[in-house]
Amino acid sequence: MKQNGSSVSWNLIRFCLYNFLNYVGINVCLVLFGWIVVDRGGNATVIAAYTAVTVLVSVITSATVGPLIDKHNNFTVLRMVSLVEFVSLITYIGYISEFKFNFAILFILGSISGACITIYNTASRGTITAVLRKDQLVLGNSMLEVCIQSGAIVASLASGFVYSALGERSMMAMTAIFFAMGGILIFKLPMPVVQEKATYLNSLIDGYKFVFKNKVIFILGTTMVLSVLATLLSNTILPLYVNGPLHQNSTVFGLVDTMFGIGAVVGGVLGQHLAKKKLGFYYLLSCACLFPLIMWKNIILLVVLYVVFGASNTALKILLNAKVMSTIPDAYYGQTMLFFNNLQSVLQIIMAFVLARVINITTVPFGYTVLILMILLSYVLYRVNIKSVEVVLKSN
Repeated sequence: MKQNGSSVSWNLIRFCLYNFLNYVGINVCLVLFGWIVVDRGGNATVIAAYTAVTVLVSVITSATVGPLIDKHNNFTVLRMVSLVEFVSLITYIGYISEFKFNFAILFILGSISGACITIYNTASRGTITAVLRKDQLVLGNSMLEVCIQSGAIVASLASGFVYSALGERSMMAMTAIFFAMGGILIFKLPMPVVQEKATYLNSLIDGYKFVFKNKVIFILGTTMVLSVLATLLSNTILPLYVNGPLHQNSTVFGLVDTMFGIGAVVGGVLGQHLAKKKLGFYYLLSCACLFPLIMWKNIILLVVLYVVFGASNTALKILLNAKVMSTIPDAYYGQTMLFFNNLQSVLQIIMAFVLARVINITTVPFGYTVLILMILLSYVLYRVNIKSVEVVLKSN
């Protein structure tokens, strides 16, 4: 790779555009598949099963692909991921054009997409250093974050408005094109330097041992996981809420999801300024955003509350992440975060079925009660643990 400024800048632009297109595709798959389940007549239990299958596939993929990725050019792996996503979407379009729809084929497509997302997240770590000089890391990471968040917002808009206007097959075809264009953009990008890594299993075992020897970190990490789960599970309720109590279509669903994304971007951009507020404020604000949805069913109210919820819960996530990072020694950071990522996956599967059971017994809006209780539990754990956390922070 040439080390002149223009060459590096062009590589950075290509890499950022790739991530933009890839995140549009990834988020269309995440958002659209959930809506298709509802649109095709699936209930809360079917959505919970779909969530459980895709999360489980992601966990299994994480455990098996690490060594394989380390042996190959990461950009080659990323191109193959784009190709697999493209082929699977085109195959799905062909299937539903010729045969009657069934949930099994959507579950298979969702599983393939979940595996691809996991491989993408694994392979893309550290690749940005291959397209940047050291003096460009801040600029490059800022550009990359903007592209990723923009991709998520565009995906939400597309999933709502384009799906409503053009239908399922057209939306899938457009998504496949995004993946294909992304794969072409990173063709012949330079190979990042690969450092030898511990195996997934060894890293998980090391993280398990470290976390359970440090109760303070375990509790603090659990509070972080619970706050993230509240966001993930809100995406499970939203399509049911829009389709059921509000009696609206994918356009409204896409709008609300887009506004949540905008709120999350605001929360991320203002993260440093928001840190001046105490964590309790964001816990209270997140609960206050969800509680009215249990009693009142109004589109404008839903949009406004999801914008604020996106901002408040993102700020909460940023602040909790910062505290977790501050308490974990550098030598154990990777293994510890791997443990919490797996804890999050396990709890997501369990809580998806708990949420489905609650909704089936009661109503869709009452499902937000489960999210409120999770946020409150996170807050209680944080308050119980705060003095011990401060002691650890001072010792570090």
